[in-house]
Amino acid sequence: MHDDNPDEYTMRLAANIAAYFSAGRMSSSVPVAYCPIKNLKKIPGAKPGMVELGKYKMIYIDPDEEQINQYIKL
Repeated sequence: MHDDNPDEYTMRLAANIAAYFSAGRMSSSVPVAYCPIKNLKKIPGAKPGMVELGKYKMIYIDPDEEQINQYIKL
């Protein structure tokens, strides 16, 4: 997200998408970590996409395929 203060709907939608495409897809109450970009750091020698989170927060979400499908149809 490119917003410094996203609303709750946007945060929950982003967390839902992250949880849905994670290994915990079939679980309930999937933890999703988030932080500002300034708190991300590449890990030297790690696989592409692997980062270290500095100061972060967690949101717990139940993946909802229906919500994702509705969003994609927009």
